[in-house]
This record gives sequence, structure tokens and C-alpha cells, in this order.
Amino acid sequence: MKMNSTKVNWDSTNIGENYPGVTLPLTFSFIKDAYANVYENYVKLIGVRKELIENNRNIMRNMLGYVKGHVFYNIDNWYKFLTFMPGYNYNKKFFEAMLDPAEKKKQEDDTLQINLNRIDSLKILIKFVYLLFSFGSLHNKFEKEFRKLFQKYTNYTLSNLDNFTLTAFFEYLQDNFFSIWSITIVNDFRVMIYFGLLNKFTERFKEEKEDILRDIYSAKKQPESITLINRIIDLAYKIKKEERLIHLFKKDEQEILKLLNDSGYGTIKKYIEIYLKEFGERSSNELKLEEPKFKEKPELFISLIKNYVFKSSGELRSLKKINTNKASWYRPKTGSLINKYILKILKNITIEGIYQREYYRIKRGKAFNIAREIFLEMGKRMVYTNDLNDMNDVFYLYKHELIDYFNYHALKNDFRSVIKYRKSLIDRYKSESVPRRITTEGLPGREKVIDKRYKTTQILEGQGTSKGKVKGKTIVMETLNFNNNYTDKILITRATDPGWTVIFPLLKGVITEQGGLLSHASIIARELGIPCIVKVPDATKLIKSGQQIEMDGVKGNVRITN
Repeated sequence: MKMNSTKVNWDSTNIGENYPGVTLPLTFSFIKDAYANVYENYVKLIGVRKELIENNRNIMRNMLGYVKGHVFYNIDNWYKFLTFMPGYNYNKKFFEAMLDPAEKKKQEDDTLQINLNRIDSLKILIKFVYLLFSFGSLHNKFEKEFRKLFQKYTNYTLSNLDNFTLTAFFEYLQDNFFSIWSITIVNDFRVMIYFGLLNKFTERFKEEKEDILRDIYSAKKQPESITLINRIIDLAYKIKKEERLIHLFKKDEQEILKLLNDSGYGTIKKYIEIYLKEFGERSSNELKLEEPKFKEKPELFISLIKNYVFKSSGELRSLKKINTNKASWYRPKTGSLINKYILKILKNITIEGIYQREYYRIKRGKAFNIAREIFLEMGKRMVYTNDLNDMNDVFYLYKHELIDYFNYHALKNDFRSVIKYRKSLIDRYKSESVPRRITTEGLPGREKVIDKRYKTTQILEGQGTSKGKVKGKTIVMETLNFNNNYTDKILITRATDPGWTVIFPLLKGVITEQGGLLSHASIIARELGIPCIVKVPDATKLIKSGQQIEMDGVKGNVRITN
């Protein structure tokens, strides 16, 4: 039987930072709806007509794809989404500069499905400019609503809610969080546009362009993620002050946790509990619902602390000073005074947007943690009714399967058999190498994957995004593991997200396969003054853990020396 099918291009370049490797079905179904709702609320916010939204809702409902267990952008729909706003040709260039898709859309291939008339374009442009210049009040609205929703959540005890109330509470929180999240998309577009302008404007400084762009950080401020690092350093200082605490932290994690309950360790236990109360929802890959958090597995946090405790006091002092004594920006030697003044303005606005984006990512982690706790409560109840073997099996189901089941909207299902099959499928996908770009045509299972045969070589090249030259031993990782020793290692991975921030001060350097100047790894590396190189193809396959390498964060070169 011949079927009409459409060729679709899937790209994981940007989304892979938050969802590296294989992601479980519950997370994907949750974020698929999140993207659809958040971006629809965004176009409403900027004044797109209701009729246009309804006619093109399919674009926003299909921003993401789930191919071989990996999360991808439907990159064609992202290009189409850009046409909701006037100035598509400029926005397209800015979009590509910020997200850096694996394959750019050629100008002649552009198919504009959203035809804005002049009146629509003018209204949207005026509204968008207004939102940009009044973003402070938008941010205040976000803060107020987020606090209100978070407080509402803390007022409830999930185990006391009946099944219908539990699902209704989840849907209430989901709808309201998604509603205010459209504000963060305004900031994303602010970063995209101003970084695009900055990228274009720096061409006036010719050979100095890359040096200017590598210095996108503030000498006076710091992103929210750095606060977490400073708190850990403070905790490590407290431990290092007492010989008995140093001796305690030489033991294994479980024994440390057991001994902390003794009366003699009350003070340090209190400091750890304070940290876990404030930042306990942090984890590796923290936007994956299936990932356990520090507060659930405090032994992970203890493993991390041990890395800091056994650095010298001098090294800890150096780490603490990095953010207050950061070097000033690179000062261009060419260009007129007016050009330097405009450069400063563009840089300031771009940095403000970047830091704001990091802040919203941390808030998003808190919101996702709420969803995780509600789903785990559902998992506990399904274990009790013999539907699941383990509450964590809930992450192998899709969101609608859970909501429909709890609301009596579905037939009784053999969830154990379904989960058993999905686990075997996920295990198979984990063993496969999936490139960052896939083309599909027809139904799933017919993906056209380019089998990249990477060549062994001693010199690799990428894009330097944080300056510095270092030599050292590598640690190659697909996902973050807090049990590893990161001290003075050069990290090699596909991409990082905010959950990785806490290990950065321990590292000599960072090399990623994905990313760009505005990726998480680049931002944090610049803040901490360690070299970073992104877009190094097949780095995790060509470099092995324990190898000696040299990296140059300016030239973007990596040399394997043994």
C-alpha cells in the first residue's frame, strides 16, 4: 500500500543540552505539551490574532519529536514558527546564530505558512517592542505568579489527595505554570535578537570579532547558577576547619550520612539540610523527570561535597574570588568611539538576557520537580494496586495514560507488560549511536540515519567559547555522575545543563560535541575563567577517559598527546 508521506528534519543541537541521550516517555509527553502551551501563550502575548493561532496550532503542537528515544526539534516547524513575527529574514539569521542547527534552512526552501498582512505585522511589532522595553514589569509578574503557585503546592500534602483531586491539582499547576512561562520566551527572543545584532555588529571590528564574542560575561554580576557553587564552597570551608569533619568525609557516602545523625555532628548536618531544602531539587539532567534529586538521594550531594573538601584551601579561595575579581571585557583596539559605545550597549543587554535565561532555567527545574513528585505519588498508588512493580516505572508511561487512568477515562491496561516492552526498547536505543540530525519519512521505524564513520585523529577542532590553554587528563561522560572525581580533569561530554554547574569549578576545561557561544557550558566556563570548546564532532568517541590532551579555548583546537 502506497502512503503519502512528508519528509521531516529533526535536530537535537539545542534541545540536546537539556535532554541528552535517551529520555523516558513520561518526560517527553510532558515537555511536548509544555512547548505547545507555552508557545501558544507566547504568540497570544505578542498580539497574534486568534484566527491565525487557530489555523496554525498544529505547528506549536509539533515543535518536538521523539525519535529512537531521543528528544529532537522538528526544525522545519521552528522555522515556520518564526513567521509569526515580522522580519522573518532577520529573525532566521538570529535564530541560526543562537541555536546553531546542524543544517541551516536555505533561503530558497523557505515555505511561509503564516501570511501576516501589514496591519498584523505592525501590531505585533509594536507589541513586541513594548514587551522588550517593559520586560522588568513582565519579570515581576512572573516572580509574583511563580511564588503564588509554588506556595500553593507547598500547602498541599499529595498523599492526602484522592485520585481525582490529585490529577486536577496537577492540571491546575501545569496550566498556570505554562501560562506564565510565555514571559520567559519573550526573554529568549530578546537574547536571540540582541545576540544576533551583536554578532552582526562585531563584524565592524574585523579580526577582533571572536575575541569580543568570547567575552560575553559581566564583570559586576553573575548568573544564578554561580550562587549554588559559592554555597557549596562555603560548606566545604566549614568542613575543612575541623579535623574530625575532614576525617568523617574520608568515609564512604552511606557511612557519612549515618554518622551525621549522631549528636556530635549536628552543626554540619544542619548546614547540609539547609542547602538541600533550598537547592535539593537540583540533579544531573534535572529537566528529565526520571532523574532523582539531591533531596531524594543525599548521598549524591555528599559525593559532590567530597570533591570540594579535598581541594586545598588556596584553591577554594581562588574559586571564591573568581566571580568578584573577573577580568574586564576585551577592549577592541580598532573601531570608532561611537562603535565602541554601541558595542557596550548591545553587550550589556545581551548579557542581561543570558543571565535572566539561566535564572528561568533554574525556576523551570523547580517546576519540573513538582511534576516529578506528583507523578511519583501516582506511581506509589499504582504499586499499591499492583499495576506497577516499582513507583519509578511510572516514567515509562505517557502522561495521558496516567491522567486518563486516574480519571476513569480509559480501559484497564496491563501496564506491567507495556512497561516491560518499553524498557527493552529503551535499552536498545541506549546502545545505538544517534546523530544530532535525523530525517524521517512515513511512520516511525523508517528513520534515515546517516552512519557517521568517525576517523581516529590526534587533533580535533571545534569552536572556542571561553579562552585559556590547559593540559590535563580527560573524563569522558554521557551523563553526569556525582560519584566521579572531577578535580583537575578536562570534561568531555555531548552537552551540559544547569545540573552540571556544580562540578565546573573542579574542572580544568570543558569540551562538548554540541553548543555555541550561548550554551550552558560556554556561559559557566566564561564565568569561572576555564577554557571551553564546543562543537567538537564525536569528541566522546574519539577521546577516552584518562587520556592526556591539550586544549586551546581561543583557537578551538584539541590535541591528544597520548
